[in-house]
Amino acid sequence: MADDPRQIRTRQALKAALLRLAADDAVTSVSVAQLCNEAGVHRTTFYGHANSLEEFAVDVLAEDIDVITTVEVDTADAINAYRQATVALMDHLRSKRPVLRPLFASPWKGALLAKLEEDLHHRAQLAVETLAGMDGVDVPKPYAEASAFIAGALLGTCLDWVNSDDEDSEGRASRMLALFPAWWPVR
Repeated sequence: MADDPRQIRTRQALKAALLRLAADDAVTSVSVAQLCNEAGVHRTTFYGHANSLEEFAVDVLAEDIDVITTVEVDTADAINAYRQATVALMDHLRSKRPVLRPLFASPWKGALLAKLEEDLHHRAQLAVETLAGMDGVDVPKPYAEASAFIAGALLGTCLDWVNSDDEDSEGRASRMLALFPAWWPVR
């Protein structure tokens, strides 16, 4: 059912409406009624996609970040692919500051941070496993601790980036990666 074209179109319409409304006002002040009106869908349709506006907003924002941080592990140049994904993540976060800043200052912060940590931890775990299999890369064991460390560091530096006024995504990614441990080859 998730691949139903109508559901995909409806979710895309709701997402686009949420981002339009959030550009004009803090996302936490948008109501389900406003969102549905903007998207041209009925409230019951919305509740078929999420239990609350908070849940929907968190899923929408985390979904984009998860897509950006997805790296094909069979790439010949995994290290460069991870670096490019980091720069793309900084670009995306910079462009979403008007939505993210009020969200991180709201009661919804905890839900968003938990979702981002979960997603980033999963991506870091895949990266650690990939990098550990490469010649010359000495990832410390246990890998679960290494991936938790990378995810936590990434989340913390992303929060700092969202709250900054810096516009240089490439520079921020380079400075951020330079802070990572010596065993992290994406530095």
